[in-house]
Amino acid sequence: MFRRMDEDMHWHFSNAAGDGTMRHPVDSLSWSQINSRWPEFASEQRNLRLGLSTDGMNLFSIQNTKYSTWPVLLVNYNMSPTLCMKAENIMLTMLIPGPTAPSNDIDVYLQPLIEDLQDLWSEGSEVYDAFSKETFSLRAILMWTISDYPGLGTLAGCKVKGKQACNVCGKDTPFRWLKFSRKHVYLCNRRRLPPGHHYRRRWSWFDNTVEEDTMPRIQTRVEICEQLKDFRNDFGKALDKKGKRKRSGLCEDDELSEDEHDEHSDTWRWKNRSIFYDLPYWKNMPVRHNIDVMHVEKNVSDAILSILMQSSKSKDDLKSRRDLEDMGIRKNLHAQRVIDPEKLVALETELIETLCQLERFFPSSLFDIMFHLPIHLSRETRLGGPVHFRWIYPFERYMKTLKAFVKNFARPEVCMAEGYMAGECLAFCLEFLKTSAPDWENTNCNEDREPDEIVLEGRPIHKAKTVILTETEREIAHRYVLMNTAMFTPYVSSRPIPVSSVSSRPIP
Repeated sequence: MFRRMDEDMHWHFSNAAGDGTMRHPVDSLSWSQINSRWPEFASEQRNLRLGLSTDGMNLFSIQNTKYSTWPVLLVNYNMSPTLCMKAENIMLTMLIPGPTAPSNDIDVYLQPLIEDLQDLWSEGSEVYDAFSKETFSLRAILMWTISDYPGLGTLAGCKVKGKQACNVCGKDTPFRWLKFSRKHVYLCNRRRLPPGHHYRRRWSWFDNTVEEDTMPRIQTRVEICEQLKDFRNDFGKALDKKGKRKRSGLCEDDELSEDEHDEHSDTWRWKNRSIFYDLPYWKNMPVRHNIDVMHVEKNVSDAILSILMQSSKSKDDLKSRRDLEDMGIRKNLHAQRVIDPEKLVALETELIETLCQLERFFPSSLFDIMFHLPIHLSRETRLGGPVHFRWIYPFERYMKTLKAFVKNFARPEVCMAEGYMAGECLAFCLEFLKTSAPDWENTNCNEDREPDEIVLEGRPIHKAKTVILTETEREIAHRYVLMNTAMFTPYVSSRPIPVSSVSSRPIP
């Protein structure tokens, strides 16, 4: 160890903030709890406080190449804020090879590192101190891990999507399933507000309910350690890709416990017991796996900007509007096929007010002609009708079709003209001969079926799905089939059935 580096290692011991502010992990609650729980370790100012980070990276410049290598890095928090996170002070401890991500098997790769950390905690390593010119036993403690959220689930061994996606809330994660978007969302944030907060009573602003629940209790580190005490790990990839993954460590006579199937149990959200619990101090660490701020702010800002700019990744689509309709909230955002001309005037006024608000906060150079043109869109809608009959999207798509006709780059216009004429001629011939349909017409998949007056046969248009009907729905479907089957017509006419109890609409 060099003398300058040795001096940097002592920075944390004498530079803690004394005014109650935080500028370094030395001022955090985790650091002080480590000092109070293990005073012998804290008394040696040269002992290391470490953080571990890992994430998958593609080694090739071709982004569509699926190759994932995971470097495992360590950072030393003994140094000052200007030094501890610099590249020259980050230690590469191992490389987990590709081409696929290690997933739950990452514990197998981390085992040598965990064994070294165990030795550094219990026994230490003899190191020469260039500053004091003596040899001492260097010990180290791993404070936490740093990774993106999927990587957090890999390191912690917990689920990071679905009903219990929050690694902090666990089984108390407030989730809701959107039927049309087919995804879980996490609302009910009002329960974390103070009991008298006015947002709790604003039912019309949220989900048409008055929030009376209190903030859920966060599980303690001791409770989590107790849950995972007898958890059985299952390493390796399943051989049967189509079937459900089986636990390879179980015998034929063994059965999974009920807690592993119960979605409301404490152990359902865990995939495996993390190897970090082999560290004797890990169960007592206040923060074990950090939520990465970089990915959170990037994903949140991207989602908001994509909605505002209506990009291809926007969450504001037809499915989300149908979810609002299914939840019975935000009626002004429900999807509609018609336009109310009387509301266009109010919409124009609202748009002008929005532009005025933008003028308050943004520089004048931002407001080019594109910021002025939206003012007139409401007027043109009143004069010309719905906008989707007057925008350029279909023409831009058709230009892509014309571009595909170009095979000779020396004569691109000729290629497009010839390709267009060939398509017109082909469509005319197909229409004239009636032997097949043009590629833009949907061919009737039941033309080769012989007509039957008794039973209507046909091919399904998509893969069958299993639907469980209630008793009432089953009776309605049964009566519908009977009323629309030709062979039962004499029986229906001989014994009338009330029209209100059955639908007699013919099959389309």
